[in-house]
Amino acid sequence: QFFFAATVGRKLKGRGAGHTSMAQDLMAHRVPTEIDFLNGEIVRLGLAHNVPTPVNERLIELVKQAEATNTGSPRINGEDLAKAVGLSLGGRGGRGAGAVVLVAMLAAVAAL
Repeated sequence: QFFFAATVGRKLKGRGAGHTSMAQDLMAHRVPTEIDFLNGEIVRLGLAHNVPTPVNERLIELVKQAEATNTGSPRINGEDLAKAVGLSLGGRGGRGAGAVVLVAMLAAVAAL
């Protein structure tokens, strides 16, 4: 959690209860979101460079479902999202798990 707090935590101040702007948009029923531009680009880069991006692919599916039904945020944490695509975070939960998923995504993109 130290890494998360040091690199991302300060940027989340002023975001309600720590929700991203996309989660806030979904909770306020403001659709469509920017999912295609953000996570979609990670998936496109992964495809172009033969790097699997299962977490981003699943996240896009969840957000697209939430947009279609306009019922709010899917509210899935990092650990549950990782489990949904068959990844293990070594028993970490909550924000720590989200940070691990975030770091894994950033590392995959940086490797491109």
